[in-house]
Amino acid sequence: MLKIVIFGTGACGESAKRVIAEVDEVEVVAFADNNPLKHGTDFLGCRIWSADELAISKAWDFVIIASQWWPKITEQLISLGISDRKIHSYEIGDGSTLFERLLEEHRPDLVVKIGSDSVSARNLPRVLIYSHETLNDSHGTGVLLQRYFGDFPRDHLMSVSFRQIGNPWLRNSITMASGSVGAHNELANALRDFSPDLVYSTALTERDFELMKDLLGLMPRQVPVIQHFMDLIPQQHARFFESFEALVPSICEIWALTDPMKCLLEMKLNREVRLVTGLLLNVSDCFRKTHRRFCPSFRTVMVGNFYNPEVLPFVSKAWERSRAMVPNLRPVEWFVAPNRVQELLDNGVDTGIQFVWKGFLKGRRLHKELASADMALLPLNANRKAKTSYLKYSLPSRIAEFAAVGLPVVVLSSKDTPLARFVNEHGLGIVISSSSVGETSEAIVDYIKNQAARRIAGAAGRYLAENEFRISRFRSWFNQEIVRLAAAQ
Repeated sequence: MLKIVIFGTGACGESAKRVIAEVDEVEVVAFADNNPLKHGTDFLGCRIWSADELAISKAWDFVIIASQWWPKITEQLISLGISDRKIHSYEIGDGSTLFERLLEEHRPDLVVKIGSDSVSARNLPRVLIYSHETLNDSHGTGVLLQRYFGDFPRDHLMSVSFRQIGNPWLRNSITMASGSVGAHNELANALRDFSPDLVYSTALTERDFELMKDLLGLMPRQVPVIQHFMDLIPQQHARFFESFEALVPSICEIWALTDPMKCLLEMKLNREVRLVTGLLLNVSDCFRKTHRRFCPSFRTVMVGNFYNPEVLPFVSKAWERSRAMVPNLRPVEWFVAPNRVQELLDNGVDTGIQFVWKGFLKGRRLHKELASADMALLPLNANRKAKTSYLKYSLPSRIAEFAAVGLPVVVLSSKDTPLARFVNEHGLGIVISSSSVGETSEAIVDYIKNQAARRIAGAAGRYLAENEFRISRFRSWFNQEIVRLAAAQ
């Protein structure tokens, strides 16, 4: 965790604190100010230090000057013995770029856990990550992989993806797109400068496997490969497994996100598959502790993509019916990357008036927004049985975000999905398995009115997150596995 002191308690200091709340693994440990009347008091939940206290303390990594007087404050701090490398200025409107850059600069100096050992992050292997889509915050896999590899210096990572969607979170990123000659040559050139110790793949279609084969063929030496099935989306099942089996000799371990996925793969491949669920996050102290009765300010939220766009018109009608049954029930507040909304519109899917786009938030800011809501909605399908491989085998990672903030969830899903089983097993909310708009809306309304059930589900979610979802415990295991497998080449 990168520890920041903000020097300045005015509007600029407030802005810096608000922006930092959006950046995972960066936290404000204190403010500082030259006004002696403020010393020892609290501001935005943090203690205010004097400049002398700041100079003496060892509990921070960087000081951010959020004041128009930053040149003079910089001189003052340097005169107190603080290195100019640890001093940076911030202005309203700068956004999160400064803090993300500082985090990147600081990461190589971190001491990280590898199993029970502590080592420098610089000793971690170099990993090439293969994914279907560009790795970023607009989809669950991108979010999770940022958390998985959070201890790795960014120059130890390279990303190769099949499909370009949004901007990558790794500078060293290449999109293979159509598998063109140009993309092939670009990747070959990149691999001359980046020699991975291991390949970590989240390939999910047969086309991914074909490109993976090309990718491995470009490497000057054989490297171990982990294939982690986080989603399983064959276009043609026979071709999918035929393409994957061609890669199996190069793959040292196969991981699966869910039990159904693990069972299917073991049956088809006649090979051991490890269950690595990995629904993980930084579990913040911000969560919903009380649950109120329905009132006009009752808020329902939804996060992430419609991987199954067919369900959108259904849930829209169900919510419209629910609002007719419950006066003052608001539209669903939807937090998602804008390009995902545009994708739906481009494909002729109208999001309708029952969903209000509320922007794209992440990190602690998203958790704070979710914790202030009353209920979450997670629509998956509106059929009696799961019809696609995604529905049968995948588990949307946003369920972890809802659980972590103690938010009861209403899931629209057939009973045979991993999501339905997960929610029912842990008591995180209700699962509505109906193809009837009327039955669905009645179940939604009943749950809205059942304050006690929502309170129990919210508490169950928070308990699960605190005991199962903490990223720190997973990372020490994950780092250990990456190191072990990379060393076995």
